Amino acid sequence: MLKHKHQSWLKRRRRRIIWQLMRTAAVPLRGRNRINTRNHPQTSGHWRPLFDYKGQKLAEQIFQGIILISAGIGFVYGLIIEQFGWTVYIVLAGFAVSCVLTLPPWPIYRRNPLSWQPALPESTAEPSQKPQESTKKKKHK
Repeated sequence: MLKHKHQSWLKRRRRRIIWQLMRTAAVPLRGRNRINTRNHPQTSGHWRPLFDYKGQKLAEQIFQGIILISAGIGFVYGLIIEQFGWTVYIVLAGFAVSCVLTLPPWPIYRRNPLSWQPALPESTAEPSQKPQESTKKKKHK
């Protein structure tokens, strides 16, 4: 009897977890919880990426620069006062600052958007056939 109640509780818990995952992943659901895909940012034509390629490179350079500078300052400061804990605190503070500067999609990271080619119209014709290769065979020496 106890085992049966435990199994039904697990089933309810699994369903709740799956439902929450589906809601957060923006997967279209069945029934009244279905997502309107016309206004969804990934399906509409007006969706812009959070970072472009040059923005990703800039964010990576800023992140690495702040980490290196804070590690250098932390090492020197910890060496002077002979406390390794302060080195760790300064590096963690540098990490936090670099996360604040590089993780949100700031407009500085979207200055160079990609220009996409227009979509090709769908045709009902058969796909083009490959050109036939020449019938002459080359002789190897």
